[in-house]
Amino acid sequence: MRRILLVLLLISTGTAVVEGLLPCDVAAVSPTCYVALRPGPTRDVLEIVEIEGADTSESAGELLLTTVSVQTTLTLSDMRRLRSDPTSVQADKELYFPTDTDEDVTRQQFAALMTDSETSAVVAALRQLGYDLQPDGARVEGLLEDGPATGVLERGEVVVSSDGEPVTTADGFAEQVGSRAPGETLRLEVDLLDGSRAVRELTLGENPDDASRGFAGIFVGTRVDIPLEVEFDVGNIGGPSAGMMFALTIVDLLSDEDLTGGAVIAGTGEISLDGRVGPIGGIQQKIAGATRRKDEANATVFLLPRGNVEEARGASPAEAITLVPIDTLSDAVAALAALRAGEMPADAFVLDAPGAAG
Repeated sequence: MRRILLVLLLISTGTAVVEGLLPCDVAAVSPTCYVALRPGPTRDVLEIVEIEGADTSESAGELLLTTVSVQTTLTLSDMRRLRSDPTSVQADKELYFPTDTDEDVTRQQFAALMTDSETSAVVAALRQLGYDLQPDGARVEGLLEDGPATGVLERGEVVVSSDGEPVTTADGFAEQVGSRAPGETLRLEVDLLDGSRAVRELTLGENPDDASRGFAGIFVGTRVDIPLEVEFDVGNIGGPSAGMMFALTIVDLLSDEDLTGGAVIAGTGEISLDGRVGPIGGIQQKIAGATRRKDEANATVFLLPRGNVEEARGASPAEAITLVPIDTLSDAVAALAALRAGEMPADAFVLDAPGAAG
Protein backbone atom coordinates (compact mmCIF):
# COMPACT_ATOMS: atom_id res chain seq x y z
CA MET A 1 0.00 0.00 0.00
CA ARG A 2 1.21 3.49 -0.74
CA ARG A 3 1.89 5.59 2.32
CA ILE A 4 -0.78 8.29 2.15
CA LEU A 5 0.07 11.78 3.35
CA LEU A 6 0.72 11.74 7.08
CA VAL A 7 -2.37 13.61 8.18
CA LEU A 8 -4.52 12.88 11.17
CA LEU A 9 -7.87 12.57 9.44
CA LEU A 10 -11.52 12.88 10.22
CA ILE A 11 -13.27 11.65 7.07
CA SER A 12 -16.56 13.40 6.41
CA THR A 13 -19.09 12.38 3.78
CA GLY A 14 -19.92 15.95 2.76
CA THR A 15 -22.83 16.89 0.54
CA ALA A 16 -23.93 15.10 -2.58
CA VAL A 17 -22.37 16.26 -5.84
CA VAL A 18 -24.91 18.06 -7.98
CA GLU A 19 -22.52 19.89 -10.31
CA GLY A 20 -19.56 18.91 -12.46
CA LEU A 21 -20.03 15.15 -12.68
CA LEU A 22 -17.28 14.66 -15.27
CA PRO A 23 -14.58 12.04 -14.59
CA CYS A 24 -11.10 13.34 -13.75
CA ASP A 25 -9.54 11.86 -16.87
CA VAL A 26 -11.95 13.99 -18.93
CA ALA A 27 -12.01 17.24 -16.96
CA ALA A 28 -9.59 17.81 -14.09
CA VAL A 29 -11.70 20.76 -12.94
CA SER A 30 -14.52 18.42 -11.91
CA PRO A 31 -15.28 18.62 -8.16
CA THR A 32 -15.13 14.83 -8.04
CA CYS A 33 -11.36 15.10 -8.58
CA TYR A 34 -10.75 16.97 -5.34
CA VAL A 35 -11.24 16.99 -1.60
CA ALA A 36 -11.30 19.97 0.75
CA LEU A 37 -8.92 20.01 3.70
CA ARG A 38 -10.40 22.04 6.54
CA PRO A 39 -9.49 22.64 10.20
CA GLY A 40 -10.83 19.68 12.14
CA PRO A 41 -11.87 19.47 15.77
CA THR A 42 -9.38 19.25 18.61
CA ARG A 43 -9.45 16.84 21.54
CA ASP A 44 -7.77 17.05 24.91
CA VAL A 45 -5.66 13.89 24.98
CA LEU A 46 -5.61 14.01 28.78
CA GLU A 47 -9.29 13.07 28.58
CA ILE A 48 -8.96 10.21 26.09
CA VAL A 49 -5.97 8.32 27.52
CA GLU A 50 -6.43 5.97 30.48
CA ILE A 51 -3.57 4.21 32.25
CA GLU A 52 -3.88 1.24 34.60
CA GLY A 53 -1.04 -0.25 36.59
CA ALA A 54 0.52 3.00 37.77
CA ASP A 55 -0.47 6.12 39.68
CA THR A 56 -1.40 9.07 37.47
CA SER A 57 -1.51 12.80 38.14
CA GLU A 58 -3.88 15.55 37.05
CA SER A 59 -3.12 18.58 34.90
CA ALA A 60 -4.61 22.06 35.10
CA GLY A 61 -4.19 22.66 31.37
CA GLU A 62 -4.87 20.72 28.18
CA LEU A 63 -2.81 18.78 25.65
CA LEU A 64 -4.66 18.96 22.35
CA LEU A 65 -4.40 16.67 19.38
CA THR A 66 -5.35 18.48 16.20
CA THR A 67 -7.06 17.11 13.11
CA VAL A 68 -7.77 17.82 9.48
CA SER A 69 -11.33 17.33 8.30
CA VAL A 70 -11.45 15.96 4.76
CA GLN A 71 -14.61 16.79 2.83
CA THR A 72 -14.74 14.07 0.22
CA THR A 73 -17.69 15.38 -1.82
CA LEU A 74 -17.42 18.85 -3.37
CA THR A 75 -19.56 21.00 -5.64
CA LEU A 76 -18.37 23.79 -7.92
CA SER A 77 -19.74 26.23 -5.33
CA ASP A 78 -17.57 24.61 -2.66
CA MET A 79 -14.51 24.98 -4.87
CA ARG A 80 -15.22 28.68 -5.41
CA ARG A 81 -15.62 29.28 -1.66
CA LEU A 82 -12.32 27.54 -0.95
CA ARG A 83 -10.45 30.21 -2.91
CA SER A 84 -11.42 32.83 -0.33
CA ASP A 85 -10.98 30.68 2.79
CA PRO A 86 -7.46 31.14 4.24
CA THR A 87 -7.87 28.16 6.59
CA SER A 88 -8.83 25.53 4.03
CA VAL A 89 -7.37 24.17 0.83
CA GLN A 90 -8.39 22.14 -2.20
CA ALA A 91 -6.34 18.98 -2.74
CA ASP A 92 -6.11 16.20 -5.31
CA LYS A 93 -8.44 13.42 -4.18
CA GLU A 94 -6.06 10.83 -5.58
CA LEU A 95 -3.60 11.62 -2.76
CA TYR A 96 -6.12 10.60 -0.12
CA PHE A 97 -8.33 8.10 -1.91
CA PRO A 98 -6.36 6.49 -4.76
CA THR A 99 -8.60 5.38 -7.60
CA ASP A 100 -7.08 1.90 -7.49
CA THR A 101 -7.86 1.56 -3.76
CA ASP A 102 -11.28 1.14 -2.18
CA GLU A 103 -12.14 3.88 0.34
CA ASP A 104 -12.81 1.22 3.00
CA VAL A 105 -9.26 -0.05 2.48
CA THR A 106 -7.95 3.50 2.89
CA ARG A 107 -9.85 3.86 6.16
CA GLN A 108 -8.50 0.50 7.29
CA GLN A 109 -4.99 1.67 6.52
CA PHE A 110 -5.48 4.82 8.59
CA ALA A 111 -6.87 2.76 11.47
CA ALA A 112 -3.78 0.53 11.36
CA LEU A 113 -1.52 3.60 11.28
CA MET A 114 -3.33 4.93 14.34
CA THR A 115 -2.85 1.64 16.21
CA ASP A 116 0.86 1.59 15.44
CA SER A 117 1.07 5.27 16.42
CA GLU A 118 -0.44 4.44 19.81
CA THR A 119 2.12 1.68 20.39
CA SER A 120 5.01 3.93 19.37
CA ALA A 121 3.70 6.69 21.64
CA VAL A 122 3.49 4.40 24.66
CA VAL A 123 6.97 3.00 24.08
CA ALA A 124 8.52 6.43 23.46
CA ALA A 125 6.84 7.88 26.56
CA LEU A 126 7.85 5.04 28.86
CA ARG A 127 11.41 5.13 27.54
CA GLN A 128 11.42 8.87 28.26
CA LEU A 129 10.49 7.95 31.83
CA GLY A 130 13.26 5.37 32.14
CA TYR A 131 11.53 2.10 31.20
CA ASP A 132 13.55 -0.42 29.18
CA LEU A 133 11.22 -1.62 26.41
CA GLN A 134 12.11 -3.55 23.28
CA PRO A 135 9.93 -4.34 20.24
CA ASP A 136 9.66 -8.04 19.37
CA GLY A 137 7.44 -8.57 16.36
CA ALA A 138 5.07 -7.26 13.69
CA ARG A 139 1.42 -7.76 14.63
CA VAL A 140 -1.17 -8.21 11.88
CA GLU A 141 -3.71 -5.40 12.32
CA GLY A 142 -5.68 -6.05 9.14
CA LEU A 143 -5.65 -7.90 5.82
CA LEU A 144 -6.73 -6.91 2.33
CA GLU A 145 -9.58 -9.02 1.06
CA ASP A 146 -8.19 -11.66 -1.32
CA GLY A 147 -4.65 -10.32 -0.73
CA PRO A 148 -1.54 -12.54 -0.70
CA ALA A 149 -1.75 -13.09 3.08
CA THR A 150 -5.46 -14.01 3.14
CA GLY A 151 -5.72 -17.56 4.46
CA VAL A 152 -2.08 -17.50 5.56
CA LEU A 153 -2.16 -15.02 8.45
CA GLU A 154 -4.91 -13.84 10.78
CA ARG A 155 -5.50 -10.52 12.46
CA GLY A 156 -3.76 -10.43 15.84
CA GLU A 157 -1.04 -12.92 14.92
CA VAL A 158 2.55 -11.69 15.20
CA VAL A 159 5.37 -12.31 12.72
CA VAL A 160 8.64 -12.83 14.62
CA SER A 161 10.95 -13.96 11.82
CA SER A 162 11.08 -14.01 8.04
CA ASP A 163 13.36 -16.48 6.24
CA GLY A 164 15.36 -16.83 9.43
CA GLU A 165 15.80 -13.08 9.93
CA PRO A 166 14.31 -11.66 13.14
CA VAL A 167 11.31 -9.36 12.73
CA THR A 168 11.08 -6.82 15.55
CA THR A 169 9.09 -3.88 14.14
CA ALA A 170 6.34 -3.22 11.61
CA ASP A 171 8.64 -1.02 9.52
CA GLY A 172 11.33 -3.70 9.56
CA PHE A 173 8.93 -6.34 8.28
CA ALA A 174 7.63 -3.98 5.59
CA GLU A 175 11.20 -3.41 4.43
CA GLN A 176 11.86 -7.16 4.28
CA VAL A 177 8.73 -7.73 2.20
CA GLY A 178 9.52 -4.81 -0.12
CA SER A 179 13.06 -6.05 -0.69
CA ARG A 180 11.79 -9.30 -2.22
CA ALA A 181 10.32 -9.79 -5.68
CA PRO A 182 6.70 -10.68 -6.44
CA GLY A 183 6.20 -14.42 -6.57
CA GLU A 184 8.86 -15.18 -3.97
CA THR A 185 7.81 -17.15 -0.90
CA LEU A 186 8.70 -16.09 2.64
CA ARG A 187 8.99 -18.63 5.44
CA LEU A 188 7.47 -16.89 8.45
CA GLU A 189 7.55 -17.79 12.12
CA VAL A 190 4.33 -16.58 13.66
CA ASP A 191 3.04 -16.29 17.22
CA LEU A 192 -0.57 -17.46 17.10
CA LEU A 193 -3.57 -16.15 19.03
CA ASP A 194 -3.49 -19.16 21.38
CA GLY A 195 0.10 -18.43 22.39
CA SER A 196 1.71 -21.18 20.31
CA ARG A 197 4.14 -20.61 17.45
CA ALA A 198 3.81 -21.89 13.87
CA VAL A 199 5.61 -21.66 10.53
CA ARG A 200 3.68 -20.21 7.60
CA GLU A 201 4.67 -19.75 3.95
CA LEU A 202 3.61 -16.50 2.29
CA THR A 203 3.89 -16.06 -1.46
CA LEU A 204 4.22 -12.38 -2.21
CA GLY A 205 2.09 -10.49 -4.68
CA GLU A 206 2.95 -7.46 -6.79
CA ASN A 207 3.14 -4.10 -5.04
CA PRO A 208 0.55 -1.79 -6.63
CA ASP A 209 2.96 1.16 -6.39
CA ASP A 210 6.06 -0.64 -7.68
CA ALA A 211 5.73 -3.83 -9.72
CA SER A 212 9.29 -4.86 -8.86
CA ARG A 213 8.61 -5.07 -5.12
CA GLY A 214 6.91 -7.77 -3.12
CA PHE A 215 3.54 -7.19 -1.47
CA ALA A 216 1.92 -9.00 1.46
CA GLY A 217 -1.44 -7.23 1.54
CA ILE A 218 -1.50 -6.75 5.31
CA PHE A 219 -1.48 -3.87 7.75
CA VAL A 220 0.99 -4.41 10.57
CA GLY A 221 1.88 -2.76 13.86
CA THR A 222 4.82 -3.24 16.20
CA ARG A 223 4.43 -5.57 19.21
CA VAL A 224 6.04 -4.52 22.46
CA ASP A 225 5.59 -6.04 25.91
CA ILE A 226 4.31 -3.02 27.85
CA PRO A 227 4.08 -3.26 31.66
CA LEU A 228 1.10 -0.88 31.89
CA GLU A 229 -2.39 -0.93 30.42
CA VAL A 230 -2.83 2.15 28.22
CA GLU A 231 -6.13 2.77 26.43
CA PHE A 232 -6.92 5.44 23.81
CA ASP A 233 -10.49 6.54 23.07
CA VAL A 234 -9.89 8.09 19.64
CA GLY A 235 -13.28 7.53 18.02
CA ASN A 236 -13.20 7.83 14.21
CA ILE A 237 -9.79 9.52 14.04
CA GLY A 238 -7.16 7.73 11.99
CA GLY A 239 -3.56 8.19 10.90
CA PRO A 240 -0.23 8.46 12.72
CA SER A 241 0.16 12.16 13.41
CA ALA A 242 -1.24 12.25 16.95
CA GLY A 243 1.68 10.14 18.13
CA MET A 244 3.74 12.92 19.67
CA MET A 245 0.78 14.32 21.63
CA PHE A 246 -0.14 10.82 22.79
CA ALA A 247 3.40 10.31 24.09
CA LEU A 248 3.53 13.73 25.74
CA THR A 249 0.23 13.03 27.49
CA ILE A 250 1.47 9.71 28.86
CA VAL A 251 4.58 11.42 30.21
CA ASP A 252 2.39 14.08 31.81
CA LEU A 253 0.02 11.57 33.40
CA LEU A 254 2.88 9.53 34.87
CA SER A 255 4.88 12.55 36.09
CA ASP A 256 4.42 14.39 39.37
CA GLU A 257 4.75 17.76 37.65
CA ASP A 258 2.00 19.23 35.48
CA LEU A 259 3.73 19.61 32.11
CA THR A 260 1.09 22.03 30.84
CA GLY A 261 1.60 24.60 33.60
CA GLY A 262 -2.13 25.29 33.27
CA ALA A 263 -1.87 26.32 29.61
CA VAL A 264 -3.65 24.93 26.54
CA ILE A 265 -0.95 23.23 24.49
CA ALA A 266 -1.69 21.91 21.00
CA GLY A 267 0.56 19.92 18.73
CA THR A 268 1.09 17.27 16.11
CA GLY A 269 3.76 14.93 14.82
CA GLU A 270 4.36 11.29 14.01
CA ILE A 271 6.51 9.58 16.63
CA SER A 272 8.91 6.66 16.41
CA LEU A 273 9.64 4.06 19.06
CA ASP A 274 12.79 5.95 20.04
CA GLY A 275 10.98 9.29 20.42
CA ARG A 276 11.89 10.96 17.12
CA VAL A 277 9.15 13.29 15.84
CA GLY A 278 8.46 13.31 12.10
CA PRO A 279 6.62 15.77 9.82
CA ILE A 280 2.98 15.39 8.88
CA GLY A 281 0.46 16.88 6.46
CA GLY A 282 -2.17 19.52 7.04
CA ILE A 283 -0.14 21.65 9.45
CA GLN A 284 -1.83 24.90 8.42
CA GLN A 285 -5.31 23.47 9.01
CA LYS A 286 -4.25 22.09 12.39
CA ILE A 287 -2.88 25.43 13.59
CA ALA A 288 -6.07 27.13 12.42
CA GLY A 289 -8.20 24.57 14.25
CA ALA A 290 -6.24 24.95 17.50
CA THR A 291 -7.12 28.67 17.55
CA ARG A 292 -10.77 28.32 16.53
CA ARG A 293 -12.21 26.11 19.25
CA LYS A 294 -15.93 26.52 19.87
CA ASP A 295 -16.79 27.51 23.44
CA GLU A 296 -13.37 26.44 24.68
CA ALA A 297 -10.07 28.20 25.30
CA ASN A 298 -7.79 28.39 22.28
CA ALA A 299 -4.29 26.97 22.34
CA THR A 300 -1.52 29.46 23.10
CA VAL A 301 1.32 27.09 22.14
CA PHE A 302 1.66 24.68 19.22
CA LEU A 303 4.37 21.98 19.19
CA LEU A 304 5.24 20.94 15.64
CA PRO A 305 7.84 18.84 13.81
CA ARG A 306 10.79 20.90 12.62
CA GLY A 307 10.16 19.65 9.09
CA ASN A 308 6.82 21.49 9.05
CA VAL A 309 8.08 24.91 10.18
CA GLU A 310 8.24 26.68 6.82
CA GLU A 311 4.79 25.50 5.80
CA ALA A 312 3.45 26.47 9.24
CA ARG A 313 4.50 30.09 8.71
CA GLY A 314 1.73 30.35 6.12
CA ALA A 315 -1.03 29.31 8.53
CA SER A 316 -3.92 31.63 9.43
CA PRO A 317 -4.52 31.39 13.19
CA ALA A 318 -7.51 33.22 14.65
CA GLU A 319 -5.20 34.75 17.25
CA ALA A 320 -1.48 34.83 17.97
CA ILE A 321 0.08 31.49 18.89
CA THR A 322 3.62 30.44 19.82
CA LEU A 323 5.01 27.79 17.48
CA VAL A 324 7.69 25.51 18.94
CA PRO A 325 9.71 23.33 16.50
CA ILE A 326 10.82 20.00 17.96
CA ASP A 327 12.79 16.98 16.80
CA THR A 328 12.13 14.56 19.65
CA LEU A 329 9.81 13.87 22.56
CA SER A 330 12.59 15.05 24.87
CA ASP A 331 12.55 18.38 23.02
CA ALA A 332 8.81 18.70 23.69
CA VAL A 333 9.23 17.98 27.40
CA ALA A 334 12.09 20.50 27.61
CA ALA A 335 10.08 23.14 25.72
CA LEU A 336 7.18 22.86 28.15
CA ALA A 337 9.60 23.15 31.07
CA ALA A 338 10.97 26.37 29.57
CA LEU A 339 7.46 27.77 29.12
CA ARG A 340 6.57 26.98 32.73
CA ALA A 341 9.69 28.91 33.77
CA GLY A 342 8.55 31.91 31.73
CA GLU A 343 11.20 31.37 29.04
CA MET A 344 10.89 31.10 25.27
CA PRO A 345 11.90 27.61 24.06
CA ALA A 346 14.75 27.35 21.57
CA ASP A 347 13.76 28.30 18.01
CA ALA A 348 10.17 29.15 19.07
CA PHE A 349 8.42 32.09 17.44
CA VAL A 350 5.07 33.82 17.57
CA LEU A 351 2.73 33.52 14.59
CA ASP A 352 0.29 36.42 14.53
CA ALA A 353 -3.23 36.28 13.18
CA PRO A 354 -3.52 37.74 9.66
CA GLY A 355 -4.16 41.45 9.85
CA ALA A 356 -2.92 41.74 13.45
CA ALA A 357 -1.07 44.97 14.24
CA GLY A 358 2.69 44.50 14.30
